[in-house]
Amino acid sequence: SIFVQTLKSIEIICLDDGSTDGTLAILKRLAETHGNMRVVANENRRQGYERNQGVRLARGRYVYFMDGDDLLEPHALELLYARAEKNDLDLVLFEGDTIYETPDLERRFPEFANRYHRMNFYPRVYGGQDLYAELRMRRDLIVSPCLQFASRDLLMSMNELFPEDMPMWEDCLYTVRVMLAAKRATCFVDELFHRFVRDNSTMTRHSDNETRLDVVRVLIERLSDIASTFPAQSETRKWVSGHALTFVKEAVRLRRSDRVLNESKKKDFANIYRMADALRRDMAECDRANPERRDDMPKWISLCCPGVVIRAVQCYRDNGFAYTLRRIFFGRQY
Repeated sequence: SIFVQTLKSIEIICLDDGSTDGTLAILKRLAETHGNMRVVANENRRQGYERNQGVRLARGRYVYFMDGDDLLEPHALELLYARAEKNDLDLVLFEGDTIYETPDLERRFPEFANRYHRMNFYPRVYGGQDLYAELRMRRDLIVSPCLQFASRDLLMSMNELFPEDMPMWEDCLYTVRVMLAAKRATCFVDELFHRFVRDNSTMTRHSDNETRLDVVRVLIERLSDIASTFPAQSETRKWVSGHALTFVKEAVRLRRSDRVLNESKKKDFANIYRMADALRRDMAECDRANPERRDDMPKWISLCCPGVVIRAVQCYRDNGFAYTLRRIFFGRQY
């Protein structure tokens, strides 16, 4: 799906993360017939390291991250590039759908079915912090970097992108960092990406509870650090703090479901609860300082907004009548 993109002036960087099968040989053969493709072989350093290296190696004006087992619509990069150029955007968000490898995976992981759609409408160009707040407020934040098209200048201006020491959920920190740093960002309705849910992938592979707890602790710590860089009582600080608190729920679930882990990791759980108390105080302070803050807009009001009407027309033009109706009335942003 990358080789058949309608945008031809692209650079393809394939990063082999220590594969042990025939992947590297296949990539090298492909590179011999595709002059715009580079292959870089590394030891197994995980996704965060590889993606960071890809950004450092890239020479194009924009960067798109593609996993090896997913698909892009043929016109995706051309459309994203044109819109980014037209609107002088640092960051473009879009949508995708899910393809299950087997019916059994669909039964076991129903949560992936609608993970790459949003519920509401974001019809204008935002500052990155404002768009992050809107998406968090309306529970529409999708952290997959495969649904983001970013300016390389934006990525290179940042001190840190993906964490390189996390075995999972590194997408969350990357997305928060990039959105908060973006000056001009928008969220398009196009369904350009197809997530392939397969067995034994990062998403479906069972990880032990101790690993999950370690990752949860690191995420809470680092999101708390990000929140602390913003002024007290600010909206951005509140929403980043709230984001960190979503992982506290996972820690509570692990503590209740695994007695052995509860006994062996008492210090970790105590630290997580201490951080959670500080985050809640931050959010309460912001709420007291901003009593007029916006709450979720009722669906019937949001449907009447002029920007949404314009968005619906765009959706109808790009995706057809049936798709547009489904997105409006059945809880999916089109």
